[in-house]
Amino acid sequence: MPWSTPNRKNAVVTRGEEQFAGFHALEPIIIADIAPRRPIAADLLLGADRTTQAQVIKQADVLMLHHMVPEEVAPDSLRPNLDFYEPRTSHGSSLSPAVHASLLMRVRRFDEALHWLSMAARMDIDDLTGSTAGGVHMATMGGLWQALTFGVAGVRAHSDRLTVDPRLPSAWNALRVTLRWRDVPFRLHIETRGVHIESDALQLRRVEDHWEVMLR
Repeated sequence: MPWSTPNRKNAVVTRGEEQFAGFHALEPIIIADIAPRRPIAADLLLGADRTTQAQVIKQADVLMLHHMVPEEVAPDSLRPNLDFYEPRTSHGSSLSPAVHASLLMRVRRFDEALHWLSMAARMDIDDLTGSTAGGVHMATMGGLWQALTFGVAGVRAHSDRLTVDPRLPSAWNALRVTLRWRDVPFRLHIETRGVHIESDALQLRRVEDHWEVMLR
């Protein structure tokens, strides 16, 4: 799906949480504005020395926190961190597009999310990093699965249940994923009309604005 980087000339972007101590003091390069395309190896474009002294990263650790442990980050901090870090990310790590897709789904920025989801899906088909001859990116395939399961289906594991808070793009009719929880396999159906589960041992119930998968 076509997608272009938003015009940031007059945009006011809140600083994201600091990638590491001193990051905000580095040269404020917006790699999205100067790179001919992404993913790109920033050090080949800028040189190794300048890259290490600039706000240019392969993948944002701050955003990975939102992906892996969203309950541990400050409330309502995902959007400002996405706005700050995505334009500064070269996506030189093959894991980065899928993680961004998952997080953008969560905030319902579907055009951007589908752009990065497509990039993750076609990483090796289109040889986007020029390295497919050396082998496929298995971790990217795992990241793609996570983007669909965590981002689109909105699945999150807790100690006693799974929560399901889907973000189905309007261009999609449904998503079906096969999962296993507490050694019980089941199939989860995300559709425009609701959420359904196929399992004899598990049940699905609506709780406020989301669903929960629990043992019967």
